[in-house]
Amino acid sequence: MTSPFEIVILRLKDLGFFQFFLPFILTGTIFYGLLRKSKLFGEPEKNIAINAVISFIAAFMVWSAPIITGVDMQAQMARFFMQGLIAMLVPLLGILVIGMFLPEGATAKLEEAFKGRARLALVVIVISVFIGILFSSGLGSFFFPSGISIGVGIGSEWILLIGMIILFVLTVFAIR
Repeated sequence: MTSPFEIVILRLKDLGFFQFFLPFILTGTIFYGLLRKSKLFGEPEKNIAINAVISFIAAFMVWSAPIITGVDMQAQMARFFMQGLIAMLVPLLGILVIGMFLPEGATAKLEEAFKGRARLALVVIVISVFIGILFSSGLGSFFFPSGISIGVGIGSEWILLIGMIILFVLTVFAIR
């Protein structure tokens, strides 16, 4: 027997609550926060309405495009966010465990170690992980519907592999 909670969830799913409304609210909130932080239209306290309207319109444009074009991104977005969550949690838990065993004053040494090229290497690693998650979740096919091709007959998997190897080599040289 189904519970009332299951019935509500299934009705919300039928209405497109999880496919459109929640991602729309999340995107609008991110846009609103970025507009407030960047102070693009002046002080955020004075331009609440302008920031809200622009973030609302931008979020609507972002989430109406898949509906207008007829593309269903729900499964890919769910995989993307789940893989992204795991990719963020694993290093954070590692840092937490390492932090429990470090002696006092070790954080200053770590801050000194992550300046210059090491910070650049970290940025390259984060970008490569993001690109990997983007394509492994299936969202790469949304951005590149016909696949990635350079006209030589090489498949998109090989092009991505070569690109990741190049990013790895750049990371190694950035660390040196």
